[in-house]
Amino acid sequence: MDYCNFKRRRLSGREDTTPASSSVSPSNRFRYDTSTEPIIIDVSGTKFKVARDTIINNTTYFESLLSDRWNQDALSSSEPTESSQENTSNNDSKQPSDQDFPDFPPSSSPQVLFIDHDPAAFEILLTHMRTGLVHLPPSDPYLAKKALLLAEYLGIQAFLTTVKAITMKNISRRGDYLGDETSEAVQFDARFGSLRSAVDRGILPTCFFPPKDVLAIRVADRTFHASKAVLMAKSGYFGRY
Repeated sequence: MDYCNFKRRRLSGREDTTPASSSVSPSNRFRYDTSTEPIIIDVSGTKFKVARDTIINNTTYFESLLSDRWNQDALSSSEPTESSQENTSNNDSKQPSDQDFPDFPPSSSPQVLFIDHDPAAFEILLTHMRTGLVHLPPSDPYLAKKALLLAEYLGIQAFLTTVKAITMKNISRRGDYLGDETSEAVQFDARFGSLRSAVDRGILPTCFFPPKDVLAIRVADRTFHASKAVLMAKSGYFGRY
């Protein structure tokens, strides 16, 4: 029975003649949107309060974890018990009340998820998940390495794709991508094999940061980027500058 019709029937004193079997359960009609539901991420004792959608939409790890838990909870809650069957049969004959149409979701404590990783590295990735910014600390390469490996562990693909694309651009001394970020990331994987391999070989995070002595050389309608030190060592012409 529609909520507005129910209210009008109550005010007018008219009884509802709609068969109970054709009515829709209020729990199926009014569902609380859980997309902004807060979740606590406990990273080795440091807690971050994050919207559910923020971590589900950006990480394959939490997406799989929360999806599996939701399916298990839904399965367990859907199994009927003797008491629930009795309550269902008794409630079929009852008229709906104002409590069947809650204005607010039931209050409950946020779900807590624990991961055993560096909270400083997770904070870098959380900033990306919230804003889309890709940043690694140039003054702390060790923290940058931990952030990269944690991003791979959590499956934050957008962050990793941008890091790989920027790295390829810097290695090739180009001012811009040859294609899009995805194609650059594919070239990165083909050249270095994996993110872990690039970190172990010292490619990352070093090459993610642009070289400090880079020079832009304009030749006709093309621009080339090269290290100033290399040009001075290899060419007498540039050694005069």
